Amino acid sequence: MSVSGEWWNASLNASRSLSIWIPYEERVVEGFVLTVICMVAVFGNTSLWLVVMRSRVLRTTSNALVLCLSGADLLVSIVNMPVTIVTIFRGENIFSDVSCISLGFINMVTFVASVMSLAAISINRYISIVRPLKFKQIYSRRNTLFVILGVWIISMVLASPPLAGWSVYSYLPGQSFCFCSWKSSESYTFFMVGVCFGGPCSVMAFCYVQIMREVRRSRRRISSEDPSSDDDIQLKVSTIAGAVYSHKISIAQRKRRQRRHEEDVKLTFSFLVVITLFVISWMPFCATMFWSIYSSTPVPRPIDMATLLLGYFNSCCNPIVYGLMNKRYRWGYKRLFKNC
Repeated sequence: MSVSGEWWNASLNASRSLSIWIPYEERVVEGFVLTVICMVAVFGNTSLWLVVMRSRVLRTTSNALVLCLSGADLLVSIVNMPVTIVTIFRGENIFSDVSCISLGFINMVTFVASVMSLAAISINRYISIVRPLKFKQIYSRRNTLFVILGVWIISMVLASPPLAGWSVYSYLPGQSFCFCSWKSSESYTFFMVGVCFGGPCSVMAFCYVQIMREVRRSRRRISSEDPSSDDDIQLKVSTIAGAVYSHKISIAQRKRRQRRHEEDVKLTFSFLVVITLFVISWMPFCATMFWSIYSSTPVPRPIDMATLLLGYFNSCCNPIVYGLMNKRYRWGYKRLFKNC
């Protein structure tokens, strides 16, 4: 048998019996907190889908990417969280080897899909703000569908190596769920951190730095224009009806473009908040991941579990952010709940 095969069998055998004693009070608190997070996440993300699907104004290619991210959060809250809740209350591993591998794979896919969706949204916002003339050409409905399919295909591909022996999926007693056993392969750990965290975060950083620069340039252009010059021109040509009409139309068009630009900027900043929350939510999880690999002292369960709960909490944040920061989403929520 190969070395990877021996490690695979050893890990599966260990996952069957691996368990730690968890005080009853601790399990109740953890289970209750995660139950609340799960309910809020299901309600929030389901409402987000209903709001977008029922509003013609919100059915845009940009919001299709929002639904892609929300779909990953919804999958986490429907599949991953309930299973983890049951395991916490039971206080022991309740999974067969095949079930644990399947759940570990799903957990990894949803995590990677969330990061890749955020990167895709960042690129979308970059093109919308910095290259607006190319936006409609690039983000047609067909191309947007390809982007969404690409996000999920890439996520499944990146989550597949443990199924082939490069690392393994097993039960993690410190967090009461099935996920990748990072100790089984340091190389896969660094690969995932680089490709699934460092890479997308670099793309996001580049996009938003460029967006910030473009916003500053746009504000300087607007502030440098003399508002009185438009009135002077309009007075000078007031005797020429056609010129007056044309001039007013050009002013109205410019105001509409400026309004759309401002709406795009506001939407972009709401996405920036979403990305910031994602990084804050999952960074402690990544820190404990490296702690478990390189420290001789195991991660205390309260810390281990707190990082997972914080990561799960991110799944219920995004619908709230959209409702607070975006006027159209806020209007959609009011309309949805008013009709309920």
